Amino acid sequence: MRTRTRVSSGRVVLAVSLFCSTAISVAAAEPLCQLSGSVFGPKGVPLAGVELTLVSQADFRASLSTGADGHFEFAGLLPRSYSLSTRKQGFEMVAEEIRLAAGQQARMEITLQPSAELIIHERVMVIGDASRVGEIPGSAHYLGKDQLLQLQSNYDDIHQLLRQIPGLNLQDEEGYGLRPNIGMRGSGSERSSKIAVMEDGVLIAPAPYAAPAAYYFPVAGRMEAIEVRKGSSQVKYGPQTTGGALNLVSTRVPNQFSILANSSFGEDSTAKLHFNVGDSYGNFGWLVETYQINTDGFKQLDGGGDTGFEIHDYLAKLRFHTDSAASVYQELELKFGSTEQDSRETYLGLTEQDFRASPLRRYRASQRDRFRSDHQQYMARHFIAPRSNLDITTTVYRNDFHRNWYKLDSVAGVSINDLFDDPAYADELDIVRGAESAPDAVVLRANNRTYYSQGIQSVVGWRLQTARAANQFEFGLRFHRDQEDRFQHEDGYQMRDGRL
Repeated sequence: MRTRTRVSSGRVVLAVSLFCSTAISVAAAEPLCQLSGSVFGPKGVPLAGVELTLVSQADFRASLSTGADGHFEFAGLLPRSYSLSTRKQGFEMVAEEIRLAAGQQARMEITLQPSAELIIHERVMVIGDASRVGEIPGSAHYLGKDQLLQLQSNYDDIHQLLRQIPGLNLQDEEGYGLRPNIGMRGSGSERSSKIAVMEDGVLIAPAPYAAPAAYYFPVAGRMEAIEVRKGSSQVKYGPQTTGGALNLVSTRVPNQFSILANSSFGEDSTAKLHFNVGDSYGNFGWLVETYQINTDGFKQLDGGGDTGFEIHDYLAKLRFHTDSAASVYQELELKFGSTEQDSRETYLGLTEQDFRASPLRRYRASQRDRFRSDHQQYMARHFIAPRSNLDITTTVYRNDFHRNWYKLDSVAGVSINDLFDDPAYADELDIVRGAESAPDAVVLRANNRTYYSQGIQSVVGWRLQTARAANQFEFGLRFHRDQEDRFQHEDGYQMRDGRL
């Protein structure tokens, strides 16, 4: 029995070996294949520098770039199925499935269409795409949608998000990131006034040239990307050209129907809702989005009371474009935004002794302190590509911002800046804590200010390709105007029974 088993096994092994040898001999005898062709732009102009990648499921991968005449050639290919894909900056990717028979010499012509979305992001954004970070001189960092989803806390604090990027000076103020203090490359961080703060490539500080202190900051929770650029390459964004540029990228108009709904709840009666919906069909696309958040706050006001905030943020986008195969491609995007904030926040601090006893305490004299703001943004962006290597992106924008921070300014003639420095002001400190005062002894000031910023900026992009080099040029121009208007007044109060 054992002898028969061995003989039988030997025959099986021998048969398999003969079969494999025959198969290898047949495969080696099959003629090899070739795939060649040319890549053109929308007007039949040969495109140089197009990266083509050929892949098969049998662990085969090869890449090459087209020459000055747009020609490419893959030789010595085995007969099988392949996938061919293209990549060129500023053009939409094309993917083709190809089946090559034995000895076949296939030829194909590929026409690439300009990708308006990629070019627009390259022209007006700080980075444009995560894949371009390594190509930018200086320091560049990009936080995409997936990273932000992992980092966002219940409050979507911009300080917490930016801690992932080195070289930033971040100073928290009220614990929620509503009024950020961001600095770069050694610049001051106060109110982010020494950096260029933008949304979708447009300066977004209340008055970027006249009063850049950013008492308004875009709602970080509704952004899909954050871009940071430091060093000499950020000089084109201005007007702050020493520190760096921070750009927040809002949700794009989707290419197909998309809906997002996200809600969360937490301590201090915190509730958040983030919702957006959009679609594209034909030559039209749209998006509507809202972000709502409110909380009672974590600080403890003597005598009780709310120390939190409410934010109501709304955004709408409309996009119109010609057919991608049009002789001259054009795209128009309209954007409308509105943000309202009501925050029970104060400038008043604590004595060191009181802070050590209860760091979250707030004195009674701050019970009427309140920050209210209203921001509207309007933007129209037009893109045109008259030639395959030439594009023009023009943006018209207007931002209106009003804020009134009504807060404690002085007690019995002593400024709150001096109140904690001199032990001689013990009586005034007692009033701050809730002791009885004379009429009009407690003074609150309304820091009431209205801003606007408006302008038009245009960027011309020109790509010059030769047999030995690829060059890209950008020419930009901005005409901008902004203004700050102050109308401040003071009100006198009396502290009675712990109430103003």
